[in-house]
Amino acid sequence: MSKVTNNLKLGDNHSLNINWSAAYTYGVSKDLSNGIRNSFQSNFEVNPAIVANNPQLAYSNFDLRHRIVATLGTNWIWNAVNTTSLSFFYSGQSGNPYTVVYNSGGAPFGNAANANLPYIPKDQSDIRLADNGSYTAAQQWNDLNALISGDKYLNTRRGQYAERNGLRTPWNQDLDLKLMHEFKLSKTNKSQSIQISFDIFNVLNLLNNDWGHITFVTNVNNYTANLLTFVKDANGVAPGKPSSGYLPTFNFNKPTGLDGHYYTVDPINSRWQGQLGIKYNF
Repeated sequence: MSKVTNNLKLGDNHSLNINWSAAYTYGVSKDLSNGIRNSFQSNFEVNPAIVANNPQLAYSNFDLRHRIVATLGTNWIWNAVNTTSLSFFYSGQSGNPYTVVYNSGGAPFGNAANANLPYIPKDQSDIRLADNGSYTAAQQWNDLNALISGDKYLNTRRGQYAERNGLRTPWNQDLDLKLMHEFKLSKTNKSQSIQISFDIFNVLNLLNNDWGHITFVTNVNNYTANLLTFVKDANGVAPGKPSSGYLPTFNFNKPTGLDGHYYTVDPINSRWQGQLGIKYNF
């Protein structure tokens, strides 16, 4: 972390103070279960794993990774009773981790788990897809293959199972601004003053509507996204009946989020906001 303060004298009654700081944090956290549920049963059922009874060490829901924080501030002392200040705060952080899973339901593995990690096919011959109404198996493969190829993590997992929290949303970046003028009510009693301030939150979005977006995965259960859903196989055998010769068959759940992914833009925190404040100090 670095912090610097400079003071420039501009005449007898004027001065300009400049200060800035910057900090970088790197952190990695892993666990066997995220522990965010309120019961052992829930932690078992919705903990993403290949085998629910044998979860593997993987990135935590709270894995930080990279974070950059920086501040820049100035204040102009006009005279003994008037001071204007302008400050900026920037925060840039790696996106949130999330997991792709098989859609729950049908108990295809004969257990109560609702967050089974999916196998990522190497090519079209490595997965059975079934028509879903007008959404044909060929169309589903084209979309699934495009998703895998377009994601730097999933593309490395072809021919393997996905890992818990292996995917991440894009970086979240935020820039806030504060402009304030302070009037001292007395030259002798400087503890009394009035401050008038104007704050702008998410300045990046104010400058460009495509900037300052905060993204998240909409599944509130476990930061999970349903990649594939088990369906009846070509012989009409339903999922969850391996004794009947069920051949694992799927429908692809095409993402409807940002840029063809499972995450979406936060409609509130991705917008710039302004705030006017008045404060009396005594």
